[in-house]
Amino acid sequence: MSMSMRILLCLGVIGLFSTDVRADGLDIDPPLPEAVSIRLAPGWDIASFLVLVDPVLPGMTVLDAIESRQTYLLDLPPGTNEDLVEAIFDDDYVLDPNNPVRPLVWSDLCYLAQAAESRTGSVYVTFQAPDAGNTFPRQYPADLLGLDSAHANSIGHGVTVAVLDTGVDDTHPVLAGRVLPSGFNFVSMSSDTRERSDGIDNDGDGRIDEAFGHGTFMSGLIVLTAPETNILPVVVLDDDGNSDDFRLAKGMYYAIDHGVEVINLSLGSTYDAEAVQDAIEEANSHGIMVVGAAGNAGTGNEDLQQYPATTGETLGVAAVNSADARAAFTNYNEELFISAPGASPSLVGGDPNLVDASTSILGPIPGGGYAWWEGTSLSTAFVSGTVALIRAQHPEWTWTACDGDSASPAEIPRKILSCIETVLESTALPINEPDGDVRQGMGVGRIDAAGAAALAGPAPTQGDLNHDGQVSIADLGLFLSDFGKVHSSADLDGSGHVGLVDLGLLLQHFGR
Repeated sequence: MSMSMRILLCLGVIGLFSTDVRADGLDIDPPLPEAVSIRLAPGWDIASFLVLVDPVLPGMTVLDAIESRQTYLLDLPPGTNEDLVEAIFDDDYVLDPNNPVRPLVWSDLCYLAQAAESRTGSVYVTFQAPDAGNTFPRQYPADLLGLDSAHANSIGHGVTVAVLDTGVDDTHPVLAGRVLPSGFNFVSMSSDTRERSDGIDNDGDGRIDEAFGHGTFMSGLIVLTAPETNILPVVVLDDDGNSDDFRLAKGMYYAIDHGVEVINLSLGSTYDAEAVQDAIEEANSHGIMVVGAAGNAGTGNEDLQQYPATTGETLGVAAVNSADARAAFTNYNEELFISAPGASPSLVGGDPNLVDASTSILGPIPGGGYAWWEGTSLSTAFVSGTVALIRAQHPEWTWTACDGDSASPAEIPRKILSCIETVLESTALPINEPDGDVRQGMGVGRIDAAGAAALAGPAPTQGDLNHDGQVSIADLGLFLSDFGKVHSSADLDGSGHVGLVDLGLLLQHFGR
């Protein structure tokens, strides 16, 4: 089976294969048929593994690979016996009972992943009024989060957020100059990260290109929250909002390798995939905060919870409305960390004349326009932007344990995540939810960007890496110690590595 066919199957799986459908009509994500993802143990290579398996499972081939992480997607021969597959991949020692070294770290199925809004049929309402550009920075989430006050302390300078989504229109006025050219498109396997609409209902759900504009919209909300943050576009969703967990893992590793500080996942799956879990674990080990959407099924039912938002290793985000009450569509779960604005309750019938601007969320869409939308994807973007504000306020956390305790260099990245969580939790505001069980499932409260930025303190001058109030020889020493590195606050321009451009920026502010 060719790579292009594999993608077609995985993206069109809802239309082509049966799914587990609940009584309420919502789907549990199905697996890709006759495909298994694996991670090889140290000392093994894929050619040796295929030779080992061939006597009992002949004809298996590699569909896709993350070579740098020893992770592969395998195509099983048609009609493969399920019991045999389970014996090989769940208990792989049976391949060679005399060899105590297991060839696999884990094996797993490949499952569908989706943007929350494409999953539940949410569509945006285009807003082409002449004052849309003026309305955008004045919308209710900006007031609710206190963005004007937050920006007095931080604007997210030098921080990069990877947006794993449908792509980004880097020519939109809201995003001009904020989108890095180093992104990648894992749908088309090209460097073209612009959004594309093919006018085809690829997943057979009766809606055409329902996620077109999703990545641009989320990027716009991140930049609204943190105006000087860079966006690294990583395309993992097609224009119908679909992907699979293997492609998602590929996108996450790409973001990790390009030195981002935050990974925004306004998407999810009802399956907790091993490949994605590995990527989250690696991101955390570098101090990269992963932020995920709770999902839009409006339930606390465990069957419909979205991963990776509910893994406990990400900042899982639920949605509230303009009154800080739970949005009717949001999932809730005790594993979620926090809530943020996401509701636009007046989106009625797709008519922009019926939208109440005071209670709805506006964002950029491809082509320079704007639209109203709602969903936990939007909430996730606001949280990612707030995390970017905090990261910009403390460059010294790269070298010094943020909690004041002693720590080895390997321990410092996870302490960064813990300190960010502490800031967010300490400043979160109560949610107006009378049901205590539901309220508990909305996290520590509603995020307060102004409070978080105030608690974290003013961001230092660019180049003040040790945050002592001046750019001096001490900062130059820290810079030189990390020259060439990928994960460091010395990456002043947010390009993904510490280089000569960053040195120029530091010297530009030297002595200040």
